[in-house]
Amino acid sequence: MASQVQNNKDYNHLLTIWNDYFNKPAKETIDLQDNVHNMIILFYKLFQENDSIIEYQHTPNLIECKIDIQQLFKLIDDGEQLQSLFINDPQDWINSISLAISSLNNNKKVICRLHNIPLSKKLASQDIGKYIAIMGTIITTGSSKLLLERACFVCISCDEYEKYYVNSDGSIPKVNQCNKCGSSNTMKLDRNRSDAVLYQKIKLNELQIEVELRDLYVNCFMSGDEIIVHGIVKTIQDEQKSSLYVKYIQAYHVKHEQINESFTRHEIKTVNDLAKSGELFYALINNFCPSIYGHEIVKAGLLLSLVGGSTCNRNASHCLLVGDPGQGKSQLLKFAHLLSTRSIYVSGTAVSQCGLTCSVNHKNDDTIIDAGALVLADNGVCCLDEIDKMQSQHYALLEAMEQQTITLAKSAVMCQFYARTTIIATANPAQGHFNKTKSLIENLKIQNTLLSRFDLIYLLIDEPDMERDQKLSEHIMNFHNMKTSRIKFNNTDDVKTPNAYRTLNERLHSNQINQELPYQLMKKIIAHVKNIKSVLTLGAQKLIASYYLKIRQTAFGMPITSRQLESLIRLSQAKAKLCLRQEVTEEDAQFAIDIFEESRFDCFISGLGNQSTNKKGQASSINNSKNIGTLSKPKQTQIFLDELHKVSLQKDSYEFSMEELKNTARKINLQVGDLGDFISKLNYDCMLIMRGNNVYELNYKR
Repeated sequence: MASQVQNNKDYNHLLTIWNDYFNKPAKETIDLQDNVHNMIILFYKLFQENDSIIEYQHTPNLIECKIDIQQLFKLIDDGEQLQSLFINDPQDWINSISLAISSLNNNKKVICRLHNIPLSKKLASQDIGKYIAIMGTIITTGSSKLLLERACFVCISCDEYEKYYVNSDGSIPKVNQCNKCGSSNTMKLDRNRSDAVLYQKIKLNELQIEVELRDLYVNCFMSGDEIIVHGIVKTIQDEQKSSLYVKYIQAYHVKHEQINESFTRHEIKTVNDLAKSGELFYALINNFCPSIYGHEIVKAGLLLSLVGGSTCNRNASHCLLVGDPGQGKSQLLKFAHLLSTRSIYVSGTAVSQCGLTCSVNHKNDDTIIDAGALVLADNGVCCLDEIDKMQSQHYALLEAMEQQTITLAKSAVMCQFYARTTIIATANPAQGHFNKTKSLIENLKIQNTLLSRFDLIYLLIDEPDMERDQKLSEHIMNFHNMKTSRIKFNNTDDVKTPNAYRTLNERLHSNQINQELPYQLMKKIIAHVKNIKSVLTLGAQKLIASYYLKIRQTAFGMPITSRQLESLIRLSQAKAKLCLRQEVTEEDAQFAIDIFEESRFDCFISGLGNQSTNKKGQASSINNSKNIGTLSKPKQTQIFLDELHKVSLQKDSYEFSMEELKNTARKINLQVGDLGDFISKLNYDCMLIMRGNNVYELNYKR
């Protein structure tokens, strides 16, 4: 190292600010046998000639310097020896660089931030004292405080002062004698002259390790942020056990994590070929959770939820899977969890409200905020399995699902966290199996305020079907025998049926793509397409608007609000993204309408029992007297109002006498108990408006 330094040049002026960076006694002259002195001179000369490798950030009180460590190694001739010194004693390295840069900038205070070193997957005892880089999600944030770095002691005899670094355990050193006048017991701590920095503790979930933030990094990060930390691993003695030490990282460089999913050339060709042929979206559906047979509509909806839209309010499209046990809901949920680059999986049987949102704890006069699942899944997916088991926590989801934030106001702490997460949940019926004679709310015991926030709700019912059960058994056998062949659907009927009259399920069945995509590639595709900003074309806008106005006028049982309109926009944008398009076409809008209609049909019309479906996939009106009495009360109400509307068209009047209402009820075999109470309830709900003399007007404008 000494050979790199010119002996004939005086560098003694570099030692004038030695005490600002080193907790060691200063020497009066440069010692070429001292490795630290040699490093200071080397960096001083290096930065004089290569100032461009330093990224400066000037503030009124200090200079922040970010340096790529790999570029620095390339500029040093004796790089291997310096790398060895950096690994063994990074603190001297950082202090030497800071002192050298400070000398080049009029001795102004400098903070050196080194970055771009390989990430560490785990921490061992050998890593103590080394400079490492780790990546993790913040689960705990502490309050900001002032940390004393150098204590200033003033002699009451000679009025001279000296500064001493605090001890490694954070305690203030004891100074009894003045070095200027030699007086004993005259040194007094002067807090106003002492050097202090802002200080904050955070905790990462991956390695469960605390990180100390200082200076400009304090209050810059929130719970749920994914960050990459460069710093020195240190230890501190445990407060309760003197022989126990706890590891922590003193951070020098912190930045938000940027996930870069790089594609290989073969993967790029595969994706581009599928996109050009218009088969990418269908290939993703066919490769989504291959262990589950069928459910193509559900898989398509889950893909749209994972991608989300590009709207101003919120991009998340929430999805709920409801149905009988054994239908593969949990497996579909776990596969969606696997495909997201940032995802949290939570079981409804073992979660609290604080576990979903956030909590406040007090430790040693410090206020600590612990993040919950919704905050940790910010800009990702939160998978809630068996959401029906967490009824007391349902209200905690309302704000996060609509406003995409979590507001905390407890224990004298008021703050707000981002929760821009997509919620994908599963639920089982309260009685074990879905009861078609009851509504969805009665089956799940979930309030409508929560259900209305889901963009898609799918109902999976276990019904005997000989052909489907045979294919399902073959699929399961092949899967367990590790056979890669897929079940082919019989599309002979689809060939005869024009595409315009096919249901969505038939269209998805007819697009069986043989291209196999591993889940790692699917994960890259989803991460890539999420960043696409898709815009609706004029044709797509008109199609969605006309459909929204139509269901606003005709919907009974399911409330239709502006939320459904925004859902349609997000779903159409997600469909365009999955086809690698920036423009939402009419085809994308129609697909969004079809998949929305399928979920709406399943949830609110499934109680019709043996319903029939026309060629366009819409529910046919059923007024068969043999079926009406077996339906739930909301379904019978809907059919009763539909029948009144037909009668009103025939007689060209919306007014009905009580006798006409009774005749209509008998005609469809309405079984709702006392008919008078039923009519009074419809009057209270403004569906039938009483005009006097037992005359009611149907408030049903189509």
